Amino acid sequence: MSEKLSRRRFLRVAAVGASALFAASCQPKVVEKIVKETVIKEVEKVVKETIIVEKEVAAPTREPVTVVFWHGWASPAFMDAIKEIVNAFHELDNGITIDRLQVPEMQDKLLTAVAGGNPPDVGTCCVRYAGFYARGVITPLDDFIDASPLINRDDFVDGLLESMTWRGKTYGAPGLECGPRYGNMINVAHVQEAGLDIEKLPVTWEDQWEWHKKITKYDSAGNLERLCADPIDGTAGNGPMTNITQYWAVAHGLQVWDPDTLAFNFDNDKFVAALKTIKRFYDDIGVEKMEGLRSASGGWVGNPNAAFPQGLQTCLIVGYYGPGQMLYHTPDLEFVVGWPLTSEERRGVKFQNLGGHPMYIPVASKVKQAAFTLVEFFSEDLVSDIFLNTNGWLGGKKKHYDPNRSGIDSIPGLRWFLQSALDADELWAAPVMPIDGFVNAERGRTYNAVIYGDMTPEEAAANMQQRCTEELQNEFPELLK
Repeated sequence: MSEKLSRRRFLRVAAVGASALFAASCQPKVVEKIVKETVIKEVEKVVKETIIVEKEVAAPTREPVTVVFWHGWASPAFMDAIKEIVNAFHELDNGITIDRLQVPEMQDKLLTAVAGGNPPDVGTCCVRYAGFYARGVITPLDDFIDASPLINRDDFVDGLLESMTWRGKTYGAPGLECGPRYGNMINVAHVQEAGLDIEKLPVTWEDQWEWHKKITKYDSAGNLERLCADPIDGTAGNGPMTNITQYWAVAHGLQVWDPDTLAFNFDNDKFVAALKTIKRFYDDIGVEKMEGLRSASGGWVGNPNAAFPQGLQTCLIVGYYGPGQMLYHTPDLEFVVGWPLTSEERRGVKFQNLGGHPMYIPVASKVKQAAFTLVEFFSEDLVSDIFLNTNGWLGGKKKHYDPNRSGIDSIPGLRWFLQSALDADELWAAPVMPIDGFVNAERGRTYNAVIYGDMTPEEAAANMQQRCTEELQNEFPELLK
């Protein structure tokens, strides 16, 4: 631990020193011209000599600026990282002070602050970003980005800026927690105990079904003792929203939202097929048994008491942050990571979604330029290194996805996620839907309606299409004119 901290401190000091040097070199030099007159008397003839003297004087002192920064994350590892990052920013001594605040229930608090005209100057995590974009309360950053010497659009991995863009304008910039959303984490011991080949991982849900029949176990009383996979656990149960796609749609090659026509595409044979696969697993295991496991061992891998870290579940679709979380609380569990599972029709297709949280500036901010300076800082290598070393998180720039990056192999499994961003046949951008909060609530209701047998997959897909379309018309009628 001390070795890692020493390295992180070295990175911070070295990078901050370089940044400060850069900032100092960019300060305007004010050249003051001073005219001196020297009068020399010689044979009653006066000779005037003009001498130009140049000297450097300090640039005018900037007015101090305070930037109010809100974030939703609150884990101990994140809090340690963000404090170190804020301290590093203050060491730049650029006249900007960060007033940082962790805000629980960020969505409601931001709505209230926007309505009252006193939102933060910069925010990130965890709100329904697209709804704020569509309502015009977030500042378009295009002019800032295009004029920035530190942020270049081509620097970011494909799909990230697109997920922060609404109707041709960019409303956010990737700064922290950006990365691949899908990988199939697999418990090695379970696979070997079942006599399966760990070198031949499942690539479709049909393959996973065959594993399910050999791995899933029940005790003498019929209780679920070991689960192969829950098809809507982890990131398989999330999306669509601006920081993650809908797994069960893209696994079937389906784009559920058309940004050009502002139309949904849930009433589709591919989505129906996805719902049938989900139901197949739940029908076989039993809804009550699955719910019992979820109640007793809920959560993904961030919770040490969840099913996968406890060794009660063999396979889990999860994002790139999974390996870092496993290393933090379950370092002895051996796992491998494989490609996210596809439909049988898409066997062999390697897909990935690079999602992330934007840093955004509300329109009501009175210090937008200073706020954007903070946004720029969060895109830099120093910040990315701190988050990698403390949380296993990635930044948004392409160079942050180098599989040979220093420190990657200290987090088992993370290299696979980095490589997947380079090797994927398809990189999906997360959809920007102005009612993504409603859509995600409907997604959960739709899955449950199918699982519990309240609707057929066909009925559920048609119902989700209708309800989402009606909600968009009711909430944003001006968009559909």
